[in-house]
Amino acid sequence: NAERQLLRRSSSVTGRGPGRPPAYTKREDSVEVTEAILDIENQKLGEIQRRGCIYALQYIANYFGEELPEKVPQLWDLINGNFKISQDSEITLENSQSDINWLQLLEVVIPALHPQIIAQ
Repeated sequence: NAERQLLRRSSSVTGRGPGRPPAYTKREDSVEVTEAILDIENQKLGEIQRRGCIYALQYIANYFGEELPEKVPQLWDLINGNFKISQDSEITLENSQSDINWLQLLEVVIPALHPQIIAQ
């Protein structure tokens, strides 16, 4: 039994035994860890902000009901907007992001709109 253990230790690359990482493994840099934590926190804050915006837009649409176009005309104009890319214009990141924002607005607001407004 002792011979087997000696053989295992001598044939082991790390010499630290099974299940233990080698002693020379790279330790994580504290700056990388801090950046990763900040990224995770920023992602969580973004998710909270998105949920808040969704709730607020749906609440506004429900609250004003069929009077939404008269009471909140700027929101109504955004809802009635359309793709800004024409045949002649160049596709840019800004145009694409604007279209994505518009589609996300529709995704959130349309289910909460009054049925009479949807008919328009």
